[in-house]
Amino acid sequence: MILVHNAIGTQVISELGDEEQRARLLKDSINMDKVACFGLTEPSNGSDASGLTTTATKTEGGWLLNGNKRWIGNATFADYITVWAKNTSDGNKV
Repeated sequence: MILVHNAIGTQVISELGDEEQRARLLKDSINMDKVACFGLTEPSNGSDASGLTTTATKTEGGWLLNGNKRWIGNATFADYITVWAKNTSDGNKV
């Protein structure tokens, strides 16, 4: 639980989150008041980020995710989930 939370949950927020996300999410995450996890692995291509099939499309008020993930450590009790997907609104960038 701690490895997933710290190494690939909280660190992703710290390294890739914008200022607002870091300010809102990191304090509780670092203090272990909230738990983070990381959704990369897919049934069809494992953990190969270059082969992602899950997409994220920007919508009014958020994002629409479309795809499947599996083997997400901490997923059953996490407060924050970073989902890796191709951004259809930006040329399918990961």
